[in-house]
Amino acid sequence: MLETEGARLARELAMFVNRHGARSPEAKDFVAALMREHRTLQQAVFGLFLMCVKEWRNLWLKRPERHFDARNEWTCEKSNDIVGVLGEYTLTPPLI
Repeated sequence: MLETEGARLARELAMFVNRHGARSPEAKDFVAALMREHRTLQQAVFGLFLMCVKEWRNLWLKRPERHFDARNEWTCEKSNDIVGVLGEYTLTPPLI
């Protein structure tokens, strides 16, 4: 089975973070480059990140079944907090 472009990109991003860390100069370069992208693309990327937040929250909601562990528990818990503040309906940014 062929890997989809989305799956390949997710793997590459995970490998990037694994190699450089989330607070490294390379990560800061990633953020700076993203901030130079077209504003509509920035909005769409944020929507993609919010989709991740929503899925991490779903893992948190399934916590009796332990669909997470200590390695990503904080991410799932904070994602639940984010959805709690923003509300489910605001997790899809408008594209103009």
